[in-house]
Amino acid sequence: MSQVSDNETSLERAAGAAIEAQRTALAEAVVQREFSQRPELLLRYGDEGREKSRRDAEFHLSYLAEAVRVDSGLLFSEYVGWAKILLASRGVGSDVFAAHLATMRDVLESTLPETTAGFACRMLEHALRELPQLPDTPPEFITPGGPHAQLAGGYLDALLRWDRQLASRLIFDAVERGIPLEELYLHVFQSSQRAVGRLWQINRVSIAQEHYCSAATQVIMAQLYPRVFTGKRHGGTLIAAAAYGEAHEIGVRMIADVFELRGWNTHYLGANVPPDGVVQAVNEQQADVLAVSATLAYHIRAVERLIAAVRRSAIGTQIKILVGGYAFTIDPRLWGKIGADAYAMDLAAAAKLSEQLAKERSAHL
Repeated sequence: MSQVSDNETSLERAAGAAIEAQRTALAEAVVQREFSQRPELLLRYGDEGREKSRRDAEFHLSYLAEAVRVDSGLLFSEYVGWAKILLASRGVGSDVFAAHLATMRDVLESTLPETTAGFACRMLEHALRELPQLPDTPPEFITPGGPHAQLAGGYLDALLRWDRQLASRLIFDAVERGIPLEELYLHVFQSSQRAVGRLWQINRVSIAQEHYCSAATQVIMAQLYPRVFTGKRHGGTLIAAAAYGEAHEIGVRMIADVFELRGWNTHYLGANVPPDGVVQAVNEQQADVLAVSATLAYHIRAVERLIAAVRRSAIGTQIKILVGGYAFTIDPRLWGKIGADAYAMDLAAAAKLSEQLAKERSAHL
């Protein structure tokens, strides 16, 4: 990398850090200007709406700060598209959202140093230009004619009716019919979890119901473990964990199980494991692969810090680091920027990577 590129990257990282450090004050300034310029907003939404707008502004700024830090306009534009759908389902039109983002741009431009404001305002301007064309509804994740679509739909319906027993019975009946576990993970568990997330985004299920669906799926996955841990081992070892601070852990747990089904010895650490704990685990187990996930973009920093800590440890560059999660599916360059060796956009990609990594490991033994 050239010195100019290094300097640019350093400036972007500093700008992202500056926005994040001032996020609370900036959010308050955005809402204060917004409601003073448009008094009808207070009449329309009240004090509760003003407070929600402030919290939303903090959330938007977190995503913006991380997008600036890693120089990814895609990351912020995708987030704006997601937020457009979310807010519309809760009665906030795209015109109000656009005005909010425009106010944010004006506040950043008048408050932050020129270089920092420049990075952020360019991303905001791009997002504002794209906003009218961004989709009004999210894609479906269970579609007629898809692999095991009927089973996935029935499983999702059972979860949405709070009927974990029926959901479990559907899965075990499918296993008895000979459907491979990996297909159930890919076409039922993964698809249904994405579908639940979609329903929450469009305000069709509550956050409690979304959490129940995830928890029930994890219980059912655990019930399958006597079948998961029966395959022939090839000796490779995988450590899997969610990024520190990331509450969404089911995706990386599924990846660990897929690797296990492909013959790996896996150790799933769960969520919120401090970086030094992960480093200790990969060194104690002499792991061949570390899988880390981040769903929310502002947890990319935690993944990057973990990767750096692993690289500094005794196992150093010997271990392959695989990243995944929604944040990494948006920008295909992101995994390389933070020092990972590969990324998996879904369970199918993870399965292919498990085979590739197993072959590479065998070749070096």
